[in-house]
Amino acid sequence: MKILNEIRDIDKYLSDEMDVPSKLLFEARTLIDPTLKIQVGLQKRIYAIVRLSGRRKIRNEAERIHRQ
Repeated sequence: MKILNEIRDIDKYLSDEMDVPSKLLFEARTLIDPTLKIQVGLQKRIYAIVRLSGRRKIRNEAERIHRQ
């Protein structure tokens, strides 16, 4: 369950849902734990890909509607 907790913490961190003390503690953990730092970077990339995919889907749908 540790990995699920880390994923949840990373999500809260990236979504800016942490209070300041929790955010500072999390950032300190990323300095100490290189694996956690890598996981944060990977999750950031995943979120970027998901956002890009959503934009493409919306753009394609808009183009389809425009053609009709």
